[in-house]
Amino acid sequence: MRLRVCWLMSVAAVCGFAQPDDSLLRPFEMNHRAAGASPVDVSFLLDPPAGRDGFIRIQGGHLARPNGQRMKFWGVHFTDWSRGSVMLPPKEDIPMYASTLARFGVNLVRLHFIDMDSPRGIIDARRNDSRGFDLDQLDRLDYLVAELKKRGIYVDLNLNVGRSYKEGDGVADYSKIRWGKGIILYDARLIELLREFSKAILTHVNPYTKTEYRNEPAVAIVEILNE
Repeated sequence: MRLRVCWLMSVAAVCGFAQPDDSLLRPFEMNHRAAGASPVDVSFLLDPPAGRDGFIRIQGGHLARPNGQRMKFWGVHFTDWSRGSVMLPPKEDIPMYASTLARFGVNLVRLHFIDMDSPRGIIDARRNDSRGFDLDQLDRLDYLVAELKKRGIYVDLNLNVGRSYKEGDGVADYSKIRWGKGIILYDARLIELLREFSKAILTHVNPYTKTEYRNEPAVAIVEILNE
């Protein structure tokens, strides 16, 4: 025991006098705006435009293309939970983000929390209810989907994730239930509002793709309820 203590004290003493050499270290910065041609650009693995041959389907318990070929996704979220990030980028930045994702080989983007109030999501925050779209935010969403599709990146469209209810929604205890997780499984009014929102977004014509979202083959997945 005494020998072990002496050894630990010796190691601690040596470490205390040692100075780290960080002269060769350089900060790692992800500068997407300055990114150009790269030897690790794997966008050639994608098959643009997304949904070119039709909808992704289930075949033999697996995701598959219309021709039966297995489809595998390498995907990311689009949310604004990390510092400095945005859920729906400004339109001028969207091509940059889409190209960056393609360069990294990403072929699926999960559009998460889009049912939040603007300027985060597409719900019009100026209204006394959560039943209308912010047209500028909706335009960003449409353009994002179109640019992703152009590069062979599919979309996972989420319908109910972070919607907050307001007085005009006619929801009991609207100020107490927050996002209504769990409650939406059996509350008739919340179910009605979700159906209304789902119909509005899925029948919306994306002006950049000229297609309703329900008929858009670049939409690989539609999540009705998160969690």
